[in-house]
Amino acid sequence: MFERGDVGAAWTTRYDRLHLHTVRWLSCLPGYRIPRAFGKWPSRDRVLEYLQRYADRMSLSVRAGIEVKRLDRDPAGWKVVTTEGVIEAERVVIATGHSNVPYLPAWSGAFAGEIVHSAQYRNPAPYVGKRVLVVGAGNSGAEIAVDVAEGGAAEVLLAVRTAPSIVRPTRLASQVKCSGSRRRAYLSRSSTGSRARFAASRFPTLRRMVCRRRRGRTPSS
Repeated sequence: MFERGDVGAAWTTRYDRLHLHTVRWLSCLPGYRIPRAFGKWPSRDRVLEYLQRYADRMSLSVRAGIEVKRLDRDPAGWKVVTTEGVIEAERVVIATGHSNVPYLPAWSGAFAGEIVHSAQYRNPAPYVGKRVLVVGAGNSGAEIAVDVAEGGAAEVLLAVRTAPSIVRPTRLASQVKCSGSRRRAYLSRSSTGSRARFAASRFPTLRRMVCRRRRGRTPSS
Protein backbone atom coordinates (compact mmCIF):
# COMPACT_ATOMS: atom_id res chain seq x y z
CA MET A 1 0.00 0.00 0.00
CA PHE A 2 1.51 3.32 -1.13
CA GLU A 3 0.70 6.62 0.57
CA ARG A 4 2.01 9.92 -0.71
CA GLY A 5 2.09 11.36 2.82
CA ASP A 6 1.56 9.75 6.20
CA VAL A 7 -1.52 7.73 7.11
CA GLY A 8 -4.49 10.11 7.09
CA ALA A 9 -2.37 13.04 5.94
CA ALA A 10 -5.18 14.49 3.81
CA TRP A 11 -7.25 15.13 6.95
CA THR A 12 -4.56 17.36 8.45
CA THR A 13 -5.13 19.94 5.70
CA ARG A 14 -8.89 20.31 6.26
CA TYR A 15 -10.49 23.21 8.12
CA ASP A 16 -10.36 23.24 11.91
CA ARG A 17 -14.11 22.95 12.56
CA LEU A 18 -14.68 19.97 10.28
CA HIS A 19 -16.81 17.11 11.64
CA LEU A 20 -18.12 14.05 9.87
CA HIS A 21 -21.63 14.46 8.51
CA THR A 22 -22.34 10.77 8.96
CA VAL A 23 -22.70 9.25 12.42
CA ARG A 24 -19.80 7.43 14.03
CA TRP A 25 -21.21 3.90 13.69
CA LEU A 26 -21.82 4.32 9.95
CA SER A 27 -18.39 5.81 9.22
CA CYS A 28 -16.01 3.08 10.37
CA LEU A 29 -13.88 0.71 8.31
CA PRO A 30 -14.30 -3.10 8.41
CA GLY A 31 -12.97 -4.82 11.51
CA TYR A 32 -12.65 -1.87 13.86
CA ARG A 33 -15.34 0.56 14.97
CA ILE A 34 -14.71 4.22 15.71
CA PRO A 35 -14.48 4.44 19.53
CA ARG A 36 -17.59 5.73 21.32
CA ALA A 37 -15.38 8.31 23.08
CA PHE A 38 -14.89 10.05 19.72
CA GLY A 39 -18.49 11.30 19.84
CA LYS A 40 -21.49 10.86 17.57
CA TRP A 41 -20.03 13.17 14.91
CA PRO A 42 -16.21 12.70 15.03
CA SER A 43 -14.05 15.76 14.46
CA ARG A 44 -11.27 16.07 11.94
CA ASP A 45 -8.58 15.24 14.49
CA ARG A 46 -10.53 12.24 15.77
CA VAL A 47 -10.89 10.85 12.23
CA LEU A 48 -7.14 11.23 11.73
CA GLU A 49 -6.50 9.43 15.02
CA TYR A 50 -8.90 6.66 14.03
CA LEU A 51 -7.20 6.08 10.67
CA GLN A 52 -3.79 5.87 12.32
CA ARG A 53 -5.13 3.47 14.93
CA TYR A 54 -6.73 1.38 12.20
CA ALA A 55 -3.47 1.02 10.28
CA ASP A 56 -1.70 -0.14 13.45
CA ARG A 57 -4.50 -2.43 14.61
CA MET A 58 -4.80 -4.15 11.23
CA SER A 59 -1.01 -4.28 10.74
CA LEU A 60 -1.35 -2.65 7.34
CA SER A 61 1.81 -2.52 5.30
CA VAL A 62 1.74 1.18 4.40
CA ARG A 63 4.75 2.56 2.57
CA ALA A 64 4.50 6.27 3.33
CA GLY A 65 6.13 9.07 1.36
CA ILE A 66 5.84 7.27 -1.99
CA GLU A 67 3.98 8.86 -4.90
CA VAL A 68 2.64 6.88 -7.85
CA LYS A 69 3.44 8.63 -11.12
CA ARG A 70 1.78 6.33 -13.66
CA LEU A 71 0.42 2.85 -14.39
CA ASP A 72 1.44 0.78 -17.41
CA ARG A 73 -0.14 -2.43 -18.65
CA ASP A 74 2.08 -5.50 -18.47
CA PRO A 75 1.51 -9.08 -19.71
CA ALA A 76 1.52 -10.22 -16.08
CA GLY A 77 -0.60 -7.34 -14.82
CA TRP A 78 0.63 -3.80 -14.13
CA LYS A 79 3.81 -1.84 -13.79
CA VAL A 80 3.45 0.86 -11.16
CA VAL A 81 5.90 3.72 -11.66
CA THR A 82 6.62 5.41 -8.32
CA THR A 83 9.08 7.88 -6.88
CA GLU A 84 10.90 4.85 -5.43
CA GLY A 85 11.08 2.89 -8.68
CA VAL A 86 8.90 0.46 -10.62
CA ILE A 87 6.70 -2.09 -8.84
CA GLU A 88 5.00 -5.00 -10.62
CA ALA A 89 1.50 -5.97 -9.49
CA GLU A 90 -1.19 -8.37 -10.72
CA ARG A 91 -3.98 -6.02 -9.62
CA VAL A 92 -4.10 -2.33 -8.67
CA VAL A 93 -6.64 -0.46 -6.57
CA ILE A 94 -6.69 3.32 -7.11
CA ALA A 95 -8.01 5.04 -3.98
CA THR A 96 -7.09 8.69 -4.46
CA GLY A 97 -10.63 9.96 -3.86
CA HIS A 98 -13.23 11.61 -6.09
CA SER A 99 -12.43 15.19 -5.09
CA ASN A 100 -8.68 14.96 -4.64
CA VAL A 101 -7.89 18.08 -6.70
CA PRO A 102 -9.69 21.36 -5.81
CA TYR A 103 -11.49 23.00 -8.74
CA LEU A 104 -12.18 26.70 -9.19
CA PRO A 105 -14.31 27.59 -12.22
CA ALA A 106 -13.38 30.46 -14.51
CA TRP A 107 -15.56 33.30 -13.19
CA SER A 108 -16.83 35.84 -15.69
CA GLY A 109 -16.39 39.53 -14.91
CA ALA A 110 -14.11 41.10 -12.31
CA PHE A 111 -13.98 40.71 -8.52
CA ALA A 112 -11.66 42.75 -6.32
CA GLY A 113 -11.97 40.51 -3.28
CA GLU A 114 -10.29 37.23 -2.42
CA ILE A 115 -11.59 33.91 -3.78
CA VAL A 116 -10.81 30.93 -1.56
CA HIS A 117 -11.64 27.29 -2.25
CA SER A 118 -12.96 25.29 0.71
CA ALA A 119 -9.78 23.18 0.53
CA GLN A 120 -7.79 26.34 1.43
CA TYR A 121 -10.09 27.46 4.25
CA ARG A 122 -8.86 26.83 7.80
CA ASN A 123 -10.74 29.02 10.30
CA PRO A 124 -12.77 32.27 10.45
CA ALA A 125 -9.96 34.48 11.78
CA PRO A 126 -9.11 36.14 8.40
CA TYR A 127 -12.78 37.08 7.85
CA VAL A 128 -13.59 38.90 11.08
CA GLY A 129 -15.52 42.09 10.24
CA LYS A 130 -15.79 41.24 6.54
CA ARG A 131 -18.70 40.43 4.21
CA VAL A 132 -18.40 36.82 3.05
CA LEU A 133 -20.22 34.95 0.28
CA VAL A 134 -20.17 31.15 0.50
CA VAL A 135 -21.08 29.45 -2.78
CA GLY A 136 -22.79 26.10 -2.33
CA ALA A 137 -24.66 24.50 0.56
CA GLY A 138 -23.01 21.10 0.56
CA ASN A 139 -21.40 19.66 3.68
CA SER A 140 -18.32 21.88 3.54
CA GLY A 141 -20.15 25.01 2.36
CA ALA A 142 -22.81 24.88 5.06
CA GLU A 143 -20.33 24.17 7.84
CA ILE A 144 -17.93 26.89 6.71
CA ALA A 145 -20.78 29.40 6.47
CA VAL A 146 -21.72 28.70 10.09
CA ASP A 147 -18.07 28.84 11.15
CA VAL A 148 -17.50 32.23 9.52
CA ALA A 149 -20.78 33.64 10.89
CA GLU A 150 -19.99 32.56 14.44
CA GLY A 151 -16.38 33.65 14.04
CA GLY A 152 -17.11 37.36 13.71
CA ALA A 153 -17.80 38.10 10.05
CA ALA A 154 -19.82 41.28 9.47
CA GLU A 155 -22.20 39.46 7.12
CA VAL A 156 -22.37 35.97 5.64
CA LEU A 157 -24.35 35.17 2.48
CA LEU A 158 -24.97 31.65 1.21
CA ALA A 159 -25.57 31.16 -2.52
CA VAL A 160 -27.25 27.97 -3.76
CA ARG A 161 -28.70 27.03 -7.12
CA THR A 162 -31.81 25.37 -5.65
CA ALA A 163 -33.19 26.33 -2.26
CA PRO A 164 -33.03 23.27 0.03
CA SER A 165 -36.02 22.09 2.07
CA ILE A 166 -34.97 22.11 5.71
CA VAL A 167 -36.87 20.89 8.75
CA ARG A 168 -35.22 21.93 11.98
CA PRO A 169 -33.96 18.90 13.95
CA THR A 170 -34.42 18.56 17.71
CA ARG A 171 -33.36 16.06 20.32
CA LEU A 172 -36.73 14.30 20.01
CA ALA A 173 -36.57 14.20 16.23
CA SER A 174 -37.62 11.15 14.30
CA GLN A 175 -35.86 10.24 11.09
CA VAL A 176 -38.02 9.86 8.02
CA LYS A 177 -36.87 8.61 4.65
CA CYS A 178 -38.81 10.45 1.99
CA SER A 179 -39.98 8.08 -0.72
CA GLY A 180 -39.09 8.98 -4.29
CA SER A 181 -36.60 11.73 -3.51
CA ARG A 182 -34.44 9.53 -1.25
CA ARG A 183 -33.84 12.57 0.92
CA ARG A 184 -33.84 12.50 4.69
CA ALA A 185 -35.61 14.96 6.86
CA TYR A 186 -36.16 15.29 10.56
CA LEU A 187 -39.40 16.11 12.25
CA SER A 188 -39.83 16.79 15.96
CA ARG A 189 -42.68 15.39 18.01
CA SER A 190 -43.73 18.99 18.55
CA SER A 191 -43.04 20.29 15.03
CA THR A 192 -46.61 20.90 13.94
CA GLY A 193 -46.20 24.60 13.21
CA SER A 194 -45.30 26.50 10.05
CA ARG A 195 -42.02 24.69 9.43
CA ALA A 196 -43.70 21.31 9.58
CA ARG A 197 -46.60 22.44 7.38
CA PHE A 198 -44.15 23.80 4.79
CA ALA A 199 -42.15 20.56 4.79
CA ALA A 200 -45.32 18.47 4.64
CA SER A 201 -46.47 20.36 1.56
CA ARG A 202 -43.24 19.37 -0.17
CA PHE A 203 -43.02 15.73 0.97
CA PRO A 204 -46.09 13.43 1.26
CA THR A 205 -44.26 11.24 3.79
CA LEU A 206 -43.87 14.23 6.09
CA ARG A 207 -47.50 15.21 5.55
CA ARG A 208 -48.56 11.84 6.97
CA MET A 209 -46.08 12.26 9.82
CA VAL A 210 -47.50 15.68 10.79
CA CYS A 211 -51.09 14.38 10.83
CA ARG A 212 -50.27 11.28 12.82
CA ARG A 213 -48.15 13.22 15.30
CA ARG A 214 -51.14 15.43 16.00
CA ARG A 215 -53.21 12.33 16.75
CA GLY A 216 -50.47 11.01 19.01
CA ARG A 217 -49.43 8.05 16.83
CA THR A 218 -46.16 7.38 15.04
CA PRO A 219 -46.41 6.06 11.45
CA SER A 220 -44.82 2.71 10.76
CA SER A 221 -43.76 3.66 7.23
